[in-house]
Amino acid sequence: MFEANTRSTESIEGASHVRITSAGWYYLRYLVRSFAYLDLVLQDTPIDDIHVEKDLRQSVFNVDNLIDHEDRKLERVRTRFTRVRTFLDYLTREEETERREFETRQV
Repeated sequence: MFEANTRSTESIEGASHVRITSAGWYYLRYLVRSFAYLDLVLQDTPIDDIHVEKDLRQSVFNVDNLIDHEDRKLERVRTRFTRVRTFLDYLTREEETERREFETRQV
């Protein structure tokens, strides 16, 4: 997703510059704005906050239990939107923590 001028694949420590790869640009430009993509990705993303992980796991369970109920379709979609919002809020907090920790700036 990104390349650092240190050639390290482990971290950006010691890098004076980083750049986004073609795949990273595509994710940033198109996929991160796609609700369906985010709803799928969150299910495979490691979460480092036990409360967020439990909320997301419960939400996946709740949506799966509503799948056969046509009359509850709106409730299912609202649950998915809430789940994606929870995921995005978590990612935002993680990014802010990394910026403070590594003293990076937003581009």
